[in-house]
Amino acid sequence: KRAGKAWRVANTHASAAGFASTLAPDCHVILEATGRYDQLLRKALDAAGIAYSRINPTKARRFAEAAGYHAKTDRLDAQMLSEYGQRFEPEAALPIDEARETLTGLRLRRDQLVEARACEKGRRDGATGVTLTSLDDHIAFLDAAIVAIEDEIKAFLKTYPTLGDDHKRLQSAPGVGPVTADVLVAGLPELGHCNSAQIAALAGLAPMNRDSGIRRGKRSIRGGRRRVRRALYMAALHARKAHGPLRNIYQRVLERSGVKKIAIIAVARKLLIILNAMMKNKTVYQS
Repeated sequence: KRAGKAWRVANTHASAAGFASTLAPDCHVILEATGRYDQLLRKALDAAGIAYSRINPTKARRFAEAAGYHAKTDRLDAQMLSEYGQRFEPEAALPIDEARETLTGLRLRRDQLVEARACEKGRRDGATGVTLTSLDDHIAFLDAAIVAIEDEIKAFLKTYPTLGDDHKRLQSAPGVGPVTADVLVAGLPELGHCNSAQIAALAGLAPMNRDSGIRRGKRSIRGGRRRVRRALYMAALHARKAHGPLRNIYQRVLERSGVKKIAIIAVARKLLIILNAMMKNKTVYQS
């Protein structure tokens, strides 16, 4: 929206660049985060030096409904996003880091291959004869493909020393292996640039109150970056067994709550806060 007017821009490099060139230097663009579909626009805005904010689609939809936008059209979406930006003044997103984008693609492909392998392994139950042989052949193929993509990631990190150093630094912490480090380097570039509360919220590990009137509900985590949160949860499963503060947190929360999952999430949150400080100070883990 501009001066009360709305228009369409094709999702092509030329159209996005042309659109960005018409914007004033102090303009702030508000757009919904749509993964790879907003990449051309983001690159064009970066090249033109235009600030922009990517809004979670769920948040945008809830704001639209609260503001009375029950219908959904491109024109109404543009107006709603404009009002969202004026109302909340969201912080500008970090410019696209091409190296991180490439690492994100490699990491996503590994996840896809691992998921496909898990599905094929699940299909082995009850399979016999030619079907079982086909499944085993495909599983072996996927095993090799996963090793190959992991080698690609290792080789890529060697070509980008800054990312490679961050990757090694993260793995000095308990429970953080190569895969978790991949996810954090690619999917959480804010690590080391935010305070503890902000980084926990980005990862979806900030506890949310559920209190209303005299009711006092259990605090729970929600939102954030699902893949980052899942990686930290898996890291916490291992970190809780290591000697030091993370193990102490796990035991203390477990004794208080009696629920293992709550204790593991507490470890994941503490681990993230430690990793955030490590990245900020450029130091390795110290127990």
